[in-house]
Amino acid sequence: MAFVGRIAELPGSDLIDVGKRIQSPMRAWAAHSGARHGLLSALWHRELTWAVWSVRDAMETAAFLARRTGRGLTAHERPSFELACAAATETALALLTRDRLPAADLDALYAPFEGLVPLASLVLPG
Repeated sequence: MAFVGRIAELPGSDLIDVGKRIQSPMRAWAAHSGARHGLLSALWHRELTWAVWSVRDAMETAAFLARRTGRGLTAHERPSFELACAAATETALALLTRDRLPAADLDALYAPFEGLVPLASLVLPG
């Protein structure tokens, strides 16, 4: 949950920027698509129901709070913000299942956030 906490501390403008980068033309789409498949497979094979729910709930709360602070989101910014929040949720889940996820998949899912929350800066359990 260290990642979720760090994402929750970011200003909404940083998440909007992440969303815009993700939307850029074919941003390593093949790598991301394969990584997402790997993540879903890792989640399927583990008994993580409670942990997955907790991660998703924490990210929804962080996104809700980010939407409510500052000046709010314009109609133009909202899709980028929502995309970044969805990507952050996938990234948090990838960190949760990192022991069963190929390193390349974790890297692909983490890439949009590496500049804001370097993976090396997180204290991860296990």
